[in-house]
Amino acid sequence: MGFLNRVLALALAVAPGLVFAQAEGPNPKVARRLRADVFTLADDAMEGRKVGTRGERMAADYLTGRMAKLKLVPHELAPAFRSTFTAQPKVHGVAHGAPVTGTNVLGVVRGRRPELAPLVVGAHYDHWGWGGEGSLYRGKDSAIHNGADDNASGVSAVLELAYRLQRAKPNRSVIVVAFSGEEQGLWGSNDLAKKLAALPVKPAAMVNMDMVGRLGSTRQLALYGVGTSPAWPEALSAAGAHEKFRDLVETVLRQLDERTEVPFTKTKSSASDTPRFKVTLGVVPDYLYDGQGMRIDGTTDGKPAARAGLQRGDVVVAIGWHPVAGMTGYMEALSKFASGQETTVTVLRDGVKLVLPLTF
Repeated sequence: MGFLNRVLALALAVAPGLVFAQAEGPNPKVARRLRADVFTLADDAMEGRKVGTRGERMAADYLTGRMAKLKLVPHELAPAFRSTFTAQPKVHGVAHGAPVTGTNVLGVVRGRRPELAPLVVGAHYDHWGWGGEGSLYRGKDSAIHNGADDNASGVSAVLELAYRLQRAKPNRSVIVVAFSGEEQGLWGSNDLAKKLAALPVKPAAMVNMDMVGRLGSTRQLALYGVGTSPAWPEALSAAGAHEKFRDLVETVLRQLDERTEVPFTKTKSSASDTPRFKVTLGVVPDYLYDGQGMRIDGTTDGKPAARAGLQRGDVVVAIGWHPVAGMTGYMEALSKFASGQETTVTVLRDGVKLVLPLTF
């Protein structure tokens, strides 16, 4: 399964309508296609597209139709553009509730040189449905979580790339994937990765897109996995500072397509080094923050952080006596506590240090 380590995952920070704003100027037809995909997937009728629900099945129907209209070829793992998977929900590693069946939707842009390992471009299409553990919704009642940016925006970009690649007639085949079950734990991508890895010809590389609809005021683009191959920096350098996100990804794919091989550089797996913890603070970390500490992008009502009075923008620098220098330090600190324990959390709020009581 070495190809999994060649993933370049692209994610953008929050800001105003990048995908639409970029497309509307030079090519209104592109804007209309992107809008149609995002508006359809994020419509209330799909009820947030939670894996295993009627809304997810409606979204899968729509994506199947889009891939057929784009004249993509069904993949051998998905004769009708669909590949189902079953996963067991767990809470702290313990099975909870009935198994859930979800659907990945995938098709292929057929390349001119089938002997070459294919590329993969994908995005998850599921979201939180009517809410759940990962929801930041403040109301007491349930509400549809439409997921326009997370991740209808990524799916719309993938479909637009499929449209363009189909007309470009690449050397390598390109597997186009819309994953489900991402929010619950990467269920769909994990299932498909195992199935692809079992095939005689394994993918050479993958580009994954998540939350590409908005760009922050700092105009930062987060790219992960670049160190897994020398091909990534070279392709990105050739792409340059494109005004359009979609154009940048297309250029990267074209650069990879022109290579006879995509060399792999083994990197240290962080999975074995990740501290195990049984408590949660109940926050959404700001993954684009590169300063000292862990900056909070949102809190969940009723969880320890909200009860302690933590706010979006606070930077956690310590939990109890345990310093928090970054995400790893944050997880290490959590691993020191058990449910019900009382301690303190130290945060920086607008440059002022606050020490607040905290109960897990």
